[in-house]
Amino acid sequence: MTEPAQLDPQSRIAWIGVGTMGRRLCARAIAAGYRVTAFDTDPACLAEIVALGALPAYSVAEAIRNADIIVSTVPGDDALRAISIGEQGLLSNARQGAVFIDTSTVSPAVSAEVARAAESWQISYLRVAMSGTVTHAEQGTLMLMVSGDPAVYEHARPLIDVFGSRQFFVGGAEEARYAKLVVNLLIAVTACGLGEALALGRRGGLDWSQMLDVIAASPVGSPMLHYKLPLLRAREFAPQMTTELLANDIGLILAAARKNSVPVSLCSLSQQMFETRIAHGGAQEDYISVIKLFEWMAAINDEPALAPGHIADADKSNP
Repeated sequence: MTEPAQLDPQSRIAWIGVGTMGRRLCARAIAAGYRVTAFDTDPACLAEIVALGALPAYSVAEAIRNADIIVSTVPGDDALRAISIGEQGLLSNARQGAVFIDTSTVSPAVSAEVARAAESWQISYLRVAMSGTVTHAEQGTLMLMVSGDPAVYEHARPLIDVFGSRQFFVGGAEEARYAKLVVNLLIAVTACGLGEALALGRRGGLDWSQMLDVIAASPVGSPMLHYKLPLLRAREFAPQMTTELLANDIGLILAAARKNSVPVSLCSLSQQMFETRIAHGGAQEDYISVIKLFEWMAAINDEPALAPGHIADADKSNP
């Protein structure tokens, strides 16, 4: 395979997918001085990133023409396959020796399919799985799990460093995909465990804010809990990651577990909890709003007293 071009701020970057997360990552690349050409099927998303300094493209093929690095941030398996494979896909239209970095949350199976196609077109393929919120993306503090050719990773490090300094190179194939699923499995199960615990505490008469303080100060006061404390304290569930997105990721986890004959009983139970939360109108709230489902199941129908300055979510009839 042709050695990838040495990456520097003059390297030409093509970005496919500039939605909620992609726009923030792409904006950091632009701010770092990279020349970026962007494409998105949503004209509004494309217009936002063009306003930040990207050049617009109106097809995948146009975006990647002569690009040194191609980055994709797309919604899932179907989208990754659609932009990557086929006559109109980026792999058949990219120059040989280009580096393709996918930052999407997708299944190991589809990622492996893309890897085989990339190899046939002599395109270097890196999987860069991300853990963190849109705030972390804006600040460049995401935790990154990377797999692929280690030499290609080193070539692309200047750009990848823009996204997050906490990086783990985990292997040469689909290990980054599995690492992301491992992290998200724990996120899903932890959120449901927290919901049960908070419902029990409320039934036992604990003060809401003080209960959160106790948990945060305890051995189980994890970084995840601290990320979510502002939402929990205020009972305001504006999404950092939506319930619907996490439910989609749980589907990927269950499929990977099934393929590898790994029992994931707790994850299966959490899937039911998140699907029920979605059925009750919580699809676009932050996934931590699953705590409202556990309150509803415990017949807790009132809002807790909040610390001064916090506004409660008034509707408790719909978890």
